[in-house]
Amino acid sequence: MSEMSAEVSATRRFVKSQKRLLYRIIVVLAAIFLVPRVLGQLLYGAGVGLQARFLVGVSAYLIILVLGVIYLRKALPPGSLITSEKSASAPERFEAVCDVIAGVLAKDHWKLIEADKQRGHFEARKIMTLRTFRPTLLIDVGRMDGGSAKVHVLCGTRSLNDPAHNDKMIDDFLRELEDSLKNSKA
Repeated sequence: MSEMSAEVSATRRFVKSQKRLLYRIIVVLAAIFLVPRVLGQLLYGAGVGLQARFLVGVSAYLIILVLGVIYLRKALPPGSLITSEKSASAPERFEAVCDVIAGVLAKDHWKLIEADKQRGHFEARKIMTLRTFRPTLLIDVGRMDGGSAKVHVLCGTRSLNDPAHNDKMIDDFLRELEDSLKNSKA
């Protein structure tokens, strides 16, 4: 019985989160269509020219669009995190791979949040853009037999528009890491 009630509770939470998201979408759409029109009518009544009303309307649209994206982003259900992960082997030593990772992250404009070279654990985030919704990159480097290293990369984001974007970020990171390791060896 407790499994059934837990399932019903989870379903209710999901439906509630979907209703909240729908409500927020309606609010944003109403704001996008109504605010610039109301501003235009107010300015028309005040005797403001057509060009000024146009500029105010365009500005209002852009501001509401940005605020709407931020507002909707907060309404995403907690389970909407999209993740991808990949592993790659590196013939270099564990220490050499850990030393190069921070430079590769900085080169690709990742902000290093946590770096533990002893354990081989790194966490990095990108600055939020409208496309990526602030992805997080988790990198774990492990020791393998023969002195080589294995790099495991996990990328998570709340981006709903392109789930393959995580795979691209991981591939770019691994490619850049491989190039940096080759350059450091030479």
